[in-house]
Amino acid sequence: MNYYEHHIGDYAEATQHLTILEDGVYTRLLRKYYASEKPLPADIAKVQRLVVARSKEEREAVESVLREFFELREDGWHQERCDMEIERYRAGEPDREAKKANEDTRTRRHREERAALFKQLNDAGQHAQWNIGIKDLRALVAALQPPVPDAPETQPATEPETPETLQVREPVTAPAMPVTATQTPDTTTHTQTPTKQGNTSLGGKPEYPPGFVRFWSIWPKHPRKEAKGECAKAWEKAGAESIADTVIAHVERKKVSKEWTKDSGEYVPAPLVYLNQKRWQGADEPAADGVSPEPNWFEVAGFGSQAEALNARCHVGNFRDFRDGKLFSEEVTG
Repeated sequence: MNYYEHHIGDYAEATQHLTILEDGVYTRLLRKYYASEKPLPADIAKVQRLVVARSKEEREAVESVLREFFELREDGWHQERCDMEIERYRAGEPDREAKKANEDTRTRRHREERAALFKQLNDAGQHAQWNIGIKDLRALVAALQPPVPDAPETQPATEPETPETLQVREPVTAPAMPVTATQTPDTTTHTQTPTKQGNTSLGGKPEYPPGFVRFWSIWPKHPRKEAKGECAKAWEKAGAESIADTVIAHVERKKVSKEWTKDSGEYVPAPLVYLNQKRWQGADEPAADGVSPEPNWFEVAGFGSQAEALNARCHVGNFRDFRDGKLFSEEVTG
């Protein structure tokens, strides 16, 4: 056992007459009892060696405590409360093992699912951040799946037509032709690719364009990050899907800018406002020569690459605490 309950009131009431030495001996005997989950040896000399009682006073304290709080039986010195706690612990062992096995299984399945999803993205030529949430990762992969066309409507079975039936039904069939023709465009709408916000997947959840899924996944976590459905409509209205890389690159730059990082992100706009106002067309776009007016966050912190910064536990949330690749505290002590 690595743990046992220690009732302070009960213990104090039972041991208040003991000396400090005897109290320490009793506590050490209890720890040995629980650790081995069996009675102490019947030979008092072995018990004294077990708890490292060397002096005369220490050996006498061991013998005194054994005779007062323990009971000598054929297999050794027993303590009633210890035996009861050990028995209860062993009775719960199967439940603990089953719980641990379930936790291990859930962890393994979670890791296997993440690995499979990342592989699907890589095979499709797309990538995601290593710490992306499982829900956002599933959404990215779902956006890669080809649309599943609806099953064609089953036409009612009819009897084989003969010359006689054709002659009889000819007046009835003729006026029905325009109605059938008008239904043809409705059938084609079921085969359109469900890439817009209003469409749904087979599971009933809305499917979004791949570019919007990437945009939503990299947007900073903030209380204003809401109204995903309205944002998808604004994304479509702004025609952002065709320039998704440009929009996403702009968001990545703004995430590490002073404007968005100061005051704990107080001035990060709502994504709906950002899309409606087409802020990626603002003045902070890269210059004509392709040079961004603001360096990447890891460059501000003094690192040569993002991987080097992450290895030093520097990230977007704390990069301003670094200078020349070191924490301020490390720089001062150095």
